[in-house]
Amino acid sequence: MTKKRVIYIVIGVVLLAGSFAVNRVVTAINQPTKGVITSTSKVSETQNTDNVDMTPVVQSSKYASFNYPEALTKEAQQSFNLPFVAVYNYTKHDVSSWELAISIMNVSSGSLNDNGSYHYRKVNPDKYIESNKTINDKNVVIMTDQTASGFAKVAFLVNGQYQATISLTGDHLGSSSSLDETFNMVISSWRWLIQ
Repeated sequence: MTKKRVIYIVIGVVLLAGSFAVNRVVTAINQPTKGVITSTSKVSETQNTDNVDMTPVVQSSKYASFNYPEALTKEAQQSFNLPFVAVYNYTKHDVSSWELAISIMNVSSGSLNDNGSYHYRKVNPDKYIESNKTINDKNVVIMTDQTASGFAKVAFLVNGQYQATISLTGDHLGSSSSLDETFNMVISSWRWLIQ
């Protein structure tokens, strides 16, 4: 073999090998990548797994004070008439929708049975389940709507002739833990400021 022919054969082999290598690289680049995603960030103490900002915000009036989560937006004050003495509304509109409605009434008898919202739920046990909690040495009556497609609870707190109705409704994706946490935040932080 001539020297020239050997050089052509070597060049041909190198080009052929290079062509295979380039082909493999192009194929590898065009394939979907596989990997593992890891997170080193911790969920903030004021955020839960639903990514709802649970930082407490204080609401206070001459009748009571309580906390609600930062994730809720306070709605503009609406007009109301006696026996209502205070009304607060908060909402959250995102992937899910929540409504927190709080009202304080002056019920001269002091009896929860004279509260129309409570009475309606009491006489419809097929729809509402009643439970009781003691919070800050006061009895709290909770009515849960068992027919609602989402979260629906109402708490009733009594302080002499004043009664508070705390209603939280909302839909949730998977877990209702954020709604439960919100409901418990409001009722556990509740402080009557009037006798």
